[in-house]
Amino acid sequence: NNSLNGTATKYGAGIRMFYANNIDLQNTIVATNMTQLNGTDLEPDDVGGATGSTVTGANNLVYFPDLVMPGGTILLTDPGLRALAGNGGPTATHMPNFGSAVIDAGNNASGATLDQRGTGHPRILGPLPDIGAVEFDLSDEIFANGFD
Repeated sequence: NNSLNGTATKYGAGIRMFYANNIDLQNTIVATNMTQLNGTDLEPDDVGGATGSTVTGANNLVYFPDLVMPGGTILLTDPGLRALAGNGGPTATHMPNFGSAVIDAGNNASGATLDQRGTGHPRILGPLPDIGAVEFDLSDEIFANGFD
């Protein structure tokens, strides 16, 4: 979650291109970034850029872009991620929640065999990889069968 104090225009508090450029997003989540316009209300502002900026790629979830997104981008949808936590591996990650729109909606354009957490965490569990850095793994749950 990023926030940006803007003037009268939003430019992308999550991803911001200052000059007319292209960015290629593959399997990426950009959500819950905000811009405060003229010191008033916060407005959603996930991806933006200078006039002429473009976005290419596939299998992304961008909650609220200020630029045209590639076909197939999941828009205006909460990614349903858990809080940043130690889910295994060397860095903290946001694990998808049960029922998240990012589960099995990604691609593996990079050819990765492991997710961000590394050894012991395959990149693909299920029919497709998840959008984002980590794979939702039901076997990591204490109560995988739903028993409380």
